[in-house]
Amino acid sequence: RNGVSFKDEDQASRYFSYTRMEMDGEIIRNGNADHFIGTSWMDREFGTWEATENQKGWDWFSIQLDNDTELMLYQLRNSSNGISRYSTGVFVKADETDIRLTTDDFSIEPTGYWKSPKTKTTYPSGWKISVPGLELELTVKPVLEDQELDSRGTTMIVYWEGACNVSAKLAGMEVTGNAYVELVGYDTSHESPNLAYFLVGKSFEFPSIPFFDK
Repeated sequence: RNGVSFKDEDQASRYFSYTRMEMDGEIIRNGNADHFIGTSWMDREFGTWEATENQKGWDWFSIQLDNDTELMLYQLRNSSNGISRYSTGVFVKADETDIRLTTDDFSIEPTGYWKSPKTKTTYPSGWKISVPGLELELTVKPVLEDQELDSRGTTMIVYWEGACNVSAKLAGMEVTGNAYVELVGYDTSHESPNLAYFLVGKSFEFPSIPFFDK
């Protein structure tokens, strides 16, 4: 609200979105260029806030529906995997006006799970999203299950982020769309970061050196 995204009591960032921008470009394969057009979503968050027990991760959804409406939702998870009351969202209507959503206005329920063969982390994979006040029900499914990102060499976290397909019903009308979903906090390797991985891209154990042991 007014560009401020509260994460907890007295903890917030600055945040804004452009939910549907015209886009065109080229994909070059083996020297051949394929032109494309489409729509894109830009999010920008900046500022710092102190992590607390009320924020151990989040599930974030950006959804573009084919009736020119958009939906952004996120739920913040606490240390007991409960949902923070600071979770929120916004629905953008085709006329570009928006409706702000509080935690009580929507629900997000996983429909399945996926376990990473690389990190052994289990993530939700597929969701049912309900916004009763808008008569909006959505099914979100990943295009690929394995869209896990290992950024321990940069931001030092592992998370899932990727493209999804959407089928929905809005006020009784069937609609489809696309989504991008970000899942943070399911992998906990960042809680005991490995400096060697950050520096050289792989983990290893340092030998015991008596001088340093003392």
